[in-house]
Amino acid sequence: MTLRHTLAVILLLTACAAAQSKDKPKPKPTTLFGITIGSPLPAFPACLSGPSDDGRLCNGGVGILTYGQSLGVMIHPQVMDSNVEYVDVIWDQDDLCVQARERLVEKFGKPTLEHQDTAITGVGIEVGQTNAFWTLPDSTAVFVTPWSKVGDCWLLVETPKWQKAHPQKKADF
Repeated sequence: MTLRHTLAVILLLTACAAAQSKDKPKPKPTTLFGITIGSPLPAFPACLSGPSDDGRLCNGGVGILTYGQSLGVMIHPQVMDSNVEYVDVIWDQDDLCVQARERLVEKFGKPTLEHQDTAITGVGIEVGQTNAFWTLPDSTAVFVTPWSKVGDCWLLVETPKWQKAHPQKKADF
């Protein structure tokens, strides 16, 4: 399955979720790391000069939230009209990727769709990956895990509003 097919699947899942949501009462919004999709971004304290021991998020500057100075997890929320409409999260270690995947399944249930794919890195290396998709009440989530230690794993959560304003014709990584 190519990247173009992957993007088409994201749009299809979003359309299905939107059609189903018209008949149901408004669900509880999706929250990740204390960030609620479709709501204003909360203020986070600036990161200290050393690693944080308390496990709380802090503002690492340049729009990136981290756990202290650790770059093991980087969270990058994007705001439109004062509300968070997009969040991407990057884990840079294999053990964190496994934990992240397990926690996503605990939080959201089994993926709506999952498939194996390949991607080409910026330096031309072909990397096998597993793509897991969740259709959430207010957004679509995609978790990408490389098959080897070539790259990081990452999570994208996008609302229909964000997808409409930022249509993707190719991957932006």
